[in-house]
Amino acid sequence: MRCNAILAIVAVIGLNGCAIVSTPMKHPDGRTAECGATGFGLIGSVAALAMRDNCVNSARANGFIPADEIAPDATVVVVKPVVAPKASSAYSGKATLSLPDGWVHATPPAAYALAIDFAKNATYEAYLVLTYIGKNDITDVSEFAGTKKASQMSRLRETTATELTVIDIKGRTAYVADIEGVLPANGIRYHFHNTIVDGDGEVLMLSTWVASANYSDNVKAHMSNIANGLNGL
Repeated sequence: MRCNAILAIVAVIGLNGCAIVSTPMKHPDGRTAECGATGFGLIGSVAALAMRDNCVNSARANGFIPADEIAPDATVVVVKPVVAPKASSAYSGKATLSLPDGWVHATPPAAYALAIDFAKNATYEAYLVLTYIGKNDITDVSEFAGTKKASQMSRLRETTATELTVIDIKGRTAYVADIEGVLPANGIRYHFHNTIVDGDGEVLMLSTWVASANYSDNVKAHMSNIANGLNGL
């Protein structure tokens, strides 16, 4: 069996770079497979992660198991929780993100060169990424938030979006918008909840996304609350 879901996507939104995600799989009879995908920028990375996860699920249905869930030098396969190290970057600020229950820190794809944090929620099959940009590069944060929203919408099809809403997060002005649209690369509709915070020395950008099919009132409340875990603003 070959499980090779490689997809090259050119869809840049705010972040540049190539995201390469890969999960080696192994069958108890000794066969191996590789579930991988590539993409560019935020939207491309969303597609890459979705393609990789679909491949892993398909391989599991055929008896394959992710290699990191197989005990070394053992004939018995055990499933263990995987807690990846917190995402690292060149970031030298004070901002951190306390994750709610159900979220696990993960190593960010290469596209997220400026990631402060990257995480996944297996229950909702949702992802989040926290990035930043120096305030010296921005003259008007509200205008910047509007530009980011328009840029993301332009890279999706059949889009809907809320107006930018100004809220307060721990004494800082933040701009929030929800965007929903079809990703051309895989035809899947996603819901994005984006929060842009006017921080001390930088502007923080928190994006959380989930397939629209998994979006519900419970998920909405959950995603809206994540930004309250920001610290060191």
